[in-house]
Amino acid sequence: MPYKLELKSYHIPTSIKEACEILGSEENSMPIAGGTGIYIFSNKGIMSNVESVVNLEKLNLSYVKENVGSVKVGAMTKLSDVGKCITKIDMIDQAVLSIPKEVRNVGTVGGQVFTAFPAFDLSVCLLALRGSVNITDGEETNNVRMSEMYSNMFSPNIPKGSIIESVEIPVSSYNKSTYLKFSYTKHGFSDVSMALAVNVKDNYLEDIGISVGGGALDSHPIRLNEIEDELKRKHFEAELVEKGVEMILKNENIKFYTDHKSSSDYRKKLLGTLFRRGITELMGVENYGR
Repeated sequence: MPYKLELKSYHIPTSIKEACEILGSEENSMPIAGGTGIYIFSNKGIMSNVESVVNLEKLNLSYVKENVGSVKVGAMTKLSDVGKCITKIDMIDQAVLSIPKEVRNVGTVGGQVFTAFPAFDLSVCLLALRGSVNITDGEETNNVRMSEMYSNMFSPNIPKGSIIESVEIPVSSYNKSTYLKFSYTKHGFSDVSMALAVNVKDNYLEDIGISVGGGALDSHPIRLNEIEDELKRKHFEAELVEKGVEMILKNENIKFYTDHKSSSDYRKKLLGTLFRRGITELMGVENYGR
């Protein structure tokens, strides 16, 4: 892939420790996995300060391991290799299949998380599922919750000289999930997106996870904790759905901006529609609010 970068160095290390040492010692350095993110954003002039690239392709970080209650996915695992057949989680499969095939066949799990871009689908799902990220400096590995990974768009909370080793996806916290997105073109970034996960029994909403993203969200993907707290541990009913929609529309942490495509208010209304559609389908009331 051609990058619009003026590089001083390009490295292909053969060990995690070597990769981390290079990233720690060189200024304005960046790791790359599949390379789709840096290709997209360098061609938009966003990453013009990058002078050194460290390619992680030889680090043997492509794998999927099933553990008790979770699935661990290596950072270099291609998006096309992660889905319902591996994780048994509907929203992961839906999110991956919503990504254009030319991207999902090259892009990686670690690349989606590292970029901290709100329109990258898998990160939105990991937030809703209470996923976590294993970050290593080549000697020690720390597990960081997805909810603590981002401070801003393109700004993952990863120390200099460290890389993402893997992500961990819980598979037992929720028994139903879905991923919904709206984009103006088939191959475009999501303009708004929402990941919903619920633990429901006998029409009783025991727990819920809600996260949102989108290409016009002026931040990183975010989780709607206050709305979750208001909705969980209640019986499902129409009033509960409308309460969730109302809270989404009033939530000041969802900071959309207005551009040539649509207004901020319209994007928030789209999120409300996605929530209404997703939660009612998960609760088995498919025709409500259509």
